[in-house]
Amino acid sequence: MREIIIIEQSSDSPFVEFNPNKGTLSIHGKSLLENTYDFYGPVLEAVKGFVNDEFSPLTVDVRFDYLNSSTSRYFMELLMILENSDADHEIKWYYEEGDDVIEEKGEQFKSLAELEFVISVLDLKRA
Repeated sequence: MREIIIIEQSSDSPFVEFNPNKGTLSIHGKSLLENTYDFYGPVLEAVKGFVNDEFSPLTVDVRFDYLNSSTSRYFMELLMILENSDADHEIKWYYEEGDDVIEEKGEQFKSLAELEFVISVLDLKRA
């Protein structure tokens, strides 16, 4: 069993859970971080280890309320890590109805990634 990473949400950082045993990575909330390397670096390293060792698919569940440009760079790095591995990974990008900014950001990432990338309106009744 590999180590599960859980980072609790704060006023400027999202909730993150990487569960290599289930093949899931969840990112939910606002990402207004000034030092994204300290926050996302360990998660990206764990994902690299997972995709290099396991050859198993990873499902990434993303529900950003807001993300700054520094966070966007780290999310692109995550997509590149997944693209360069041998498994078929899936990105599930959720946005609240009417949140054009997060929807468009998802569309931008989708256009740049050669991965299964599903963009959906978040069902607030089930979230």
